[in-house]
Amino acid sequence: MVDADGEDVSIDSYWRSTMMANAARDPYWLASVRSESLSNPGLESDIEDKCATCHMPMARTTSEITDEPGLILDGGYIEPERPFHTLAMDGVSCTLCHQIESANLGTDESFSGGFTVDPDLPAGERLNYGPYVMLPGPSAVMQSASGFIPIQGEHIQESELCATCHTLITPTISQDGEITGQFPEQMTYFEWLNSDYAQNSSCQDCHMPVAPGGIQLSITGGRPRQPFSKHSFVGGNAYMLGILRAFGPELGVTSSSEQLEATIDRVTSQLQSISAGVSIEDLRISGDRLEAEIMVDDLTGRRSFTLAQDVDPPHLSRVDSRRKGELVHEGLDCEERLRRSEAPEGAGGHRVGGHDAARDGHVGAGVGAGGVDHRAPEHHGGEGGVGAAVEKDIALDEGEAAIGVAPHREPHLRAVA
Repeated sequence: MVDADGEDVSIDSYWRSTMMANAARDPYWLASVRSESLSNPGLESDIEDKCATCHMPMARTTSEITDEPGLILDGGYIEPERPFHTLAMDGVSCTLCHQIESANLGTDESFSGGFTVDPDLPAGERLNYGPYVMLPGPSAVMQSASGFIPIQGEHIQESELCATCHTLITPTISQDGEITGQFPEQMTYFEWLNSDYAQNSSCQDCHMPVAPGGIQLSITGGRPRQPFSKHSFVGGNAYMLGILRAFGPELGVTSSSEQLEATIDRVTSQLQSISAGVSIEDLRISGDRLEAEIMVDDLTGRRSFTLAQDVDPPHLSRVDSRRKGELVHEGLDCEERLRRSEAPEGAGGHRVGGHDAARDGHVGAGVGAGGVDHRAPEHHGGEGGVGAAVEKDIALDEGEAAIGVAPHREPHLRAVA
């Protein structure tokens, strides 16, 4: 598959070296599943089933249909002799995303892996959604070759499809092992939804950029299709891609080093050119400290620190976040960060899926007895800043989620080195 510029845009070549394809091989994720299971005895099967929903979705969905447990580790999907092992290790693959139904997309039920796939359609008659109108002839050819019936489904191009796994709400667990509530662990979709970018750009626009010209999609022929979205799934995790490249045979990676290197280059390019801009507005010496006003221009509609476990970079003594000159996040100095990292688990318990909420000082946006309120009435669109659904030292009222990010230069960080 070649685009108008002569570039190879073959779907498998692009996808195979992405974090989507390697979601089940990610060693950090596997270690996290093990850690959470050991930390929460009695909840191992629940933890593994939830994590497998989005990291091993084809295997776990098949298990759900056949009433089998969605286990990952000991005796689970990672064991080569176990049923559905091959499906599991293919990560997030074609026949998962393209079979997702549109019925519940964008609803609370769809988040945290709540996508739906029609379990009643027999093999050979399952629907495969795509962006194009399908004619009877080509449709019959694809059904004969793949066992799937291609059908147009515009929802395949909507952010709500991505939100099924890129919105993660995990339970909080008390010290005695009881589930006490919910924690908004990953709010990627809502960061986008509460930004100006939601008006004219979807997740796919940036993470699946359109190739120039028309693309012939099948080796059996057919007219070129356009627009064609490259299945590059570029994110921000170049570090893990480097680990996959360095330890490919040990981790069972199926892509070549060259394919991984190409994906790393695409990730690096996206991070450096279209994700955010950083500039130093003011550099000064104050006593024995070097202070700088660092402007962060958000270019995506997502909070800059979505993927960070700790907002404060370790090489800076302190980072404060401001919006329109007003302090919205006061960072911790080095000594306080060290003290918190060494402190025992807080009396309030912890959350499944990440760091201790009480120890790290995270505050969930709008988390109360009724669950999670995703609205951001005071931080929508142009009013947005560097706020976050999960943030330190910011007291948020229930129903308030400071997660809006507007495409302008008002957010900035005050770094004291």
